[in-house]
Amino acid sequence: MTERDVRTRIVEAADRLFYGRGIGRVGMDAVRDEAGASLKAICREFPSKEGGALR
Repeated sequence: MTERDVRTRIVEAADRLFYGRGIGRVGMDAVRDEAGASLKAICREFPSKEGGALR
């Protein structure tokens, strides 16, 4: 699986959760579980809030 695939899975999982529950009600553990990615992978892809989803 490529880094792009991991990033896409994370973004798609976060989108589903944020739209379904609301952004304030979704934690990193939920995104991790939904995406099937480790917290380390999420932090590698999104090192800060300021970086957002753009790269």
